[in-house]
Amino acid sequence: MRLLVPALLLFTALPACADECGALADRIAAATGATVTSGRSDFANLEAGPDTGLTLACGPLTSTGVQFKGKEPPERFYALLGKAGAVVTGADPAAIEAAGRQARDAASRLRHSSVDLPGLRIVCSVTDSAERGALTLCAAIQRDDRT
Repeated sequence: MRLLVPALLLFTALPACADECGALADRIAAATGATVTSGRSDFANLEAGPDTGLTLACGPLTSTGVQFKGKEPPERFYALLGKAGAVVTGADPAAIEAAGRQARDAASRLRHSSVDLPGLRIVCSVTDSAERGALTLCAAIQRDDRT
């Protein structure tokens, strides 16, 4: 019986978490025009057009990312990052877009780069491999020092 009660509490807590992450994914979809393609209690994938996807990782420090198959993402890439990042962090979408451009530009030279904003970090990576081709990734990640 001792083990049964904690196990029941764990399983009853999972749908609430799934609903929370699902609701956040739906808000990102509404803000960006993307479509939720899959999700779990702590993660969601969204499609945002040709060669462009979004991800959402739910947890103590929630993050959202935009992925583009190529080295030079279209203008829409940064708008998606700004809108999705604003949903997750509450920060100004224009500030997130600007930080995304700055981090992506540096990542094109350095492979990885980040820009800190109050309460979040924008991280970008640009890779190119013979097997997978070029890929540009940027994410808006909540930080725990929200000053």
